[in-house]
Amino acid sequence: MNIRRFIAATAAVLLCAGVFAQNDRPTNWFIGAGGGLNIGFDGKDYNDRPISHSGNGTALDIYAGKYFGNVLGFRAGYQGLKISDQYIDYGQNNYSYIHGDLLFRVFNFLVPYAHAGYAKVTDGSLAGGAGLLVPIKIGKRINVIPDFKATFMNGTAFPAGEGLGRNLSGTLGLQLALGKIADKVVEEPVEVFPPIAYEPAKEEPKPEPEPVKEEPVKVPDVEEINKAFQAVVLFDFDSAKLTAEAIPVLDKAVAWFEEFPEVKATIEGHTDSVGTDVYNQGLSERRAKAVFDYFVEHGVAKERIDWKGFGESRPVDTNETAEGRHHNRRIELKIDE
Repeated sequence: MNIRRFIAATAAVLLCAGVFAQNDRPTNWFIGAGGGLNIGFDGKDYNDRPISHSGNGTALDIYAGKYFGNVLGFRAGYQGLKISDQYIDYGQNNYSYIHGDLLFRVFNFLVPYAHAGYAKVTDGSLAGGAGLLVPIKIGKRINVIPDFKATFMNGTAFPAGEGLGRNLSGTLGLQLALGKIADKVVEEPVEVFPPIAYEPAKEEPKPEPEPVKEEPVKVPDVEEINKAFQAVVLFDFDSAKLTAEAIPVLDKAVAWFEEFPEVKATIEGHTDSVGTDVYNQGLSERRAKAVFDYFVEHGVAKERIDWKGFGESRPVDTNETAEGRHHNRRIELKIDE
């Protein structure tokens, strides 16, 4: 098979898979299997051989693994399938690879990984490399997994091979999550009952006291601070670290607390709907805590402020547009009654 066609097909599958890829990040154990194509190179210069220095055939990959938190995961598996045309120009029709993969789920729909293990064509060799998989959710427990792997080994594992042998593979398969999967929490609506009307007892009118002239009470305008928060980008994408643009706005809020020394408030963190409920809840809490820490470090008594995260549960705009999602990713101050 032409290597350029293999790379082009790989890029096309990645592009299509990214459109349908899942945002959920489960931490369950999982098992999976897939089939596809192997392309092998024996590491010997093409001009030094009277026949082709590469072989191709179908591939099979089976594995089991687990994710440990939102980012890191591990799986162990076996790759290879004996068929009639695999490495036929070597007089060998079998490729097998026992491997362990360290998964890095740093993106919502692309999972790069590093792998190492033991590969064999004719002779065995330690091997390693890198790969990329794209989880596409089709059910509560089932994902379709396009998986692309580059493997490097000693070229002597091939007949007449030398130097650095390589194997490229692309498989498409299914992955099944094991164990209990938590259901999405849906907030129940709170029923509000109207107040009971009653007739107050009639009293004899009393003479009205003389009006006392009082100085008007200065009422804090917390909405002014919230509008200032919304006008800038307080955090980078998927981060709880304050941006340089956020500092002047937070300093204005610190001055606001100094102007109203009796006010107590709660810092509320919110996100848009991109990502899972659990991940967005944690992100909203980390962002609210970052603002809390800044206020305390700049002189606001920690007894006057609290912080909470609400994840994606309280949108103020639609999540279907970029502008709406920007409005929903916000920090708000609420004055404690």
